[in-house]
Amino acid sequence: MREIWIAYADQTEFPPKGEKRWDCEAVFVHRGALWFLTKHRTAQGLPLDSTALYRLPLDQASSGVVHRLAPVDRREGLGGWVTGADASPSGRTLAVLTHLPKARVWLFDLRGVGDRLLSKPIRVLELGEVGQIESVAFDGEDRLLLANESRRELFRLDLPPGG
Repeated sequence: MREIWIAYADQTEFPPKGEKRWDCEAVFVHRGALWFLTKHRTAQGLPLDSTALYRLPLDQASSGVVHRLAPVDRREGLGGWVTGADASPSGRTLAVLTHLPKARVWLFDLRGVGDRLLSKPIRVLELGEVGQIESVAFDGEDRLLLANESRRELFRLDLPPGG
């Protein structure tokens, strides 16, 4: 196992005062890089519905050094904080999971977007009352696996045609 240290170039104090925008629960691999989606919250710990995306090429992810990552994309209006993400096996689709106040899966088209992976939303899937849902993974191109952290439940979600 390799330990990779990161720091956010746009975080100027640690711990941050005020809003907390550098917590990260969503990490995934896509196109030879590690991608990090941050979970934002108010100073009081309440969820904010935005995220920032950071990228670290795998061939640069060495141990023993701190990698300073700059944001490559941002997204507002997600309806909850980001708790998980995964890219489809083909690399065509990104699934971003949000939780609190609403559990949703956002699907983004990754074709032709460069590093702006959050720029082409396809659709938003409302999950309803699924509890503390905090992880997502593709199981093939057309199915997601979702996990509830507190109840230890696993859900399968077949994606509708067209993403």
